[in-house]
Amino acid sequence: MAGKLPEGVTINVACPGSVPDTSLPAWATFKQLSGFLWPVLQFMTGARSSDEGVQPLAHLCGAAAMTGVSGTFLDWGHTTKQLQKNEPAPLEQYPTQRKAAPTTSDDAAVERLFAETSAVINELRAHHGLESAPAIEE
Repeated sequence: MAGKLPEGVTINVACPGSVPDTSLPAWATFKQLSGFLWPVLQFMTGARSSDEGVQPLAHLCGAAAMTGVSGTFLDWGHTTKQLQKNEPAPLEQYPTQRKAAPTTSDDAAVERLFAETSAVINELRAHHGLESAPAIEE
């Protein structure tokens, strides 16, 4: 994908970990049904606050270390509350396991996803009276 992106555009992915937002109805209901077990469940799943969960995402957006970096997955320990500042891993790997991720290491699957996503975006643009997205050079 790197060859298809306009100059200066990067694509990276980050995992915020488990961030149960109790302002959402489903989480609020789950919290209410869990009762006194809620803190135990949060501890067992490594649940983080919204402020903690956003830190890996903010790092991708604003850290000088990420300038010009593209095609990485940033995981700061998705199964524990404690943030672990791991180095970004190539998208072709599962970051904590360092083994191949078939969904991103298969070039044909990536091309198919790109084509299908472009088609959906152009359908939505046409439906809402917007111009088609500019074609990305191959």
